[in-house]
Amino acid sequence: MTDGGLPTLNGGQLETVKLMAGRKTQIHCFQFGSGPLQKKANFMTRMASQNNGTFQYIDVNSW
Repeated sequence: MTDGGLPTLNGGQLETVKLMAGRKTQIHCFQFGSGPLQKKANFMTRMASQNNGTFQYIDVNSW
């Protein structure tokens, strides 16, 4: 679980997560923010795509 802020996961850490998760594990990532998503690609989007998961951004202002 992370707030998605700093520090982010680097490529080596993302690879470790992928190896530990194995092929049968899906990792889905949800990022909460205020306003539109600023960066379309971040470590959370990469982690989800590398582990057969999905990424979803949720603008808390829309609640």
